[in-house]
Amino acid sequence: MKSIFMSIAVVLMVGCASYGSDFDVNKFTGFKDGVTTKSEMIRAVGSPSSQSNLGNGRTAATWQFVSKTLGSDAKSKIATAVFDSQDRLVRVTTSESKY
Repeated sequence: MKSIFMSIAVVLMVGCASYGSDFDVNKFTGFKDGVTTKSEMIRAVGSPSSQSNLGNGRTAATWQFVSKTLGSDAKSKIATAVFDSQDRLVRVTTSESKY
């Protein structure tokens, strides 16, 4: 419990917080379903925040970045890519928001 309060205090003193590595959502528009491989995507945009097994040889990779600076809106970016059993892109979805 003490560490939670310390973390909150640090964020309030510094005035900003972030989660994940920042990435350019626009880079995801250049990838082609059925053509782009997982390794090509990772080389282009960096390592995903998380990966999961969807079954039947399919996997999902998610890139996520959230930031908040004192006095400004919080920003969120999420990109999720689904790959087939040969690690070829099936589809990618992206979103950006401020709140």
